Amino acid sequence: MSDVSLHSVEHAKIVNVPCEQPPEYDVALCVNHFRRILNNKGKEIKKVGESSKNSKYQFHGKLTFGRKQGRFTSRRVKLSSREYGLCFSCVGSRHRATECAKNRESKITYDELCIKYDNFFYETCTTKRKMIELSKKVIELQKENMFLHLDKIFRSDVIATLEAQVQKLLESQENLMNQIHVLKANNVMYHKANWKQLLELNEANDKAIRLTIGAIKIDKMLSLGKPHGDKSGLGYVENESGSTGTKSRFVRESLPVVPKVNPSSKSRFILTCHHCGELEQIRP
Repeated sequence: MSDVSLHSVEHAKIVNVPCEQPPEYDVALCVNHFRRILNNKGKEIKKVGESSKNSKYQFHGKLTFGRKQGRFTSRRVKLSSREYGLCFSCVGSRHRATECAKNRESKITYDELCIKYDNFFYETCTTKRKMIELSKKVIELQKENMFLHLDKIFRSDVIATLEAQVQKLLESQENLMNQIHVLKANNVMYHKANWKQLLELNEANDKAIRLTIGAIKIDKMLSLGKPHGDKSGLGYVENESGSTGTKSRFVRESLPVVPKVNPSSKSRFILTCHHCGELEQIRP
């Protein structure tokens, strides 16, 4: 067994494959090598035992002693199926590894077997290196996943804040829409009031125009018989310093222009100046 262990260690040094395996793995590898050696040794022992007639009881029984006719005798006792060991090659029962048919048919040599297990050993080392690399990647991915999880929590908080702001904006928009509807209703009401005021303004304008036309007619009546350009009358003075113009004198309502005539007296024609309003005279 020590030779097998040294052989595997020396072969690993020659190939220069760095591998860090636990001690249980090395022990298991040495046990497998040792089982193969025992199988090969068992074949040689079996060849020697086949020459004996009681080979069936020689290798599969146990030695017991008893007294017969005043003397001790020994005999071989056949073991039961439960007392047989398990085969390490095929994991079967009722036979040992030295009697396994699988080992009888196997023609592999010791060197080939060592090479086979060495390949398994190196493949295991490569697999372990890959597992170490994958474990590192898993750690990195876990860190990245944690970072993404924290980022998700932060973004979820931001999204919640934005949703609250959007809700407030929607409420303000609804309030503004209500105000717009109220303003539209007020605008319609003001439009109707403006239309009424325009109608009233048009009526007042028509009245002013009619009054203007009446004033023009009155002015024509007052200017009737006057020379062109003479605008005297009704208190109008073109040039106060000049002696040509005369001021009009207005008479109070209590003093009638035309005196009362006694109906008993005879009626007569009274001259009245249309320019100054004096009685008993006419305009020159």
